[in-house]
Amino acid sequence: DFLILPGGADIGIQQERDISETEAYKNYLSSKRKVVAICRGMQLCLANSGSFMIPHLPALTRLIKHTTISEKLQGASSWHTTNLGFVTNTRHHQGFLEVGDDWKILDSTPDGVVESVKNNSVFGVQWHPEMPEMKNTRALEWYVSVLKEHLNS
Repeated sequence: DFLILPGGADIGIQQERDISETEAYKNYLSSKRKVVAICRGMQLCLANSGSFMIPHLPALTRLIKHTTISEKLQGASSWHTTNLGFVTNTRHHQGFLEVGDDWKILDSTPDGVVESVKNNSVFGVQWHPEMPEMKNTRALEWYVSVLKEHLNS
């Protein structure tokens, strides 16, 4: 029994969704059940733990394109390489450079944007392992391995 917090619209755009997912997240944490978070889901977890979310990464850094190919907030993925050497898809423009003490950063980009985190309850990635373009990639193999470990711990 675990909660999946998926990707989607930026936090703050769909208030009802923000409220219901935050409530579900807090309920799972209080009952010590596991949470798996993807993109927006990871952002929601970190924001609720007091970590500071950068509202628009492209304004901060030009080293890596943290957005979609079309420069819009929806559409096809752009790509980047993480510090673990994984080529991952990206569809986000918000993110984190730092996380709270109860979080471990598993991976980040060369410009310091957090790409994966874990704590006792949550495993999250900023990219989209569920998308077809990630099939047969080293990043997806790593994700599945860490996910299994997380859910069985």
